[in-house]
Amino acid sequence: MAARPVSNLPSGERLPLIHHHPLRPCQAGVAAHPRDMSHPFASGAKKVRRFREGVLTRDGWQCRICATLLTDGASHERSAVVDHIRPHRLRPDLTWDEGNCWALCRGCHADMQGIEKRLSPDADAIAAAKLRRRGIGQDGWPVG
Repeated sequence: MAARPVSNLPSGERLPLIHHHPLRPCQAGVAAHPRDMSHPFASGAKKVRRFREGVLTRDGWQCRICATLLTDGASHERSAVVDHIRPHRLRPDLTWDEGNCWALCRGCHADMQGIEKRLSPDADAIAAAKLRRRGIGQDGWPVG
């Protein structure tokens, strides 16, 4: 991608701009990429797709909280999201553990992100709070 010059810097210097994101500061004169490429699933690699498909298939393409049937894609409210019960940024050793993941719809995933923000950095407290919200088990029957 060709770099565009930036002229709105306080010093008046012209530095290359790769992508601009208002919440991420520029580092070494280059704006941060809007999607954090350090995220283990950012690359869209074959390993990621297989892992995602494995979790979604195991959970029957059904949200483990509200039992909504999930769809493939990113923009629909029923779009499938594979969520880490214990966040991968707090427990990187569990990033590729299917037992630490579950299938959620976008709405339930937003609720889980709220739990993560509220209870971070305690991975065990986050997991306990998330699991209290689960509605259906892997067998399709309601949980306790």
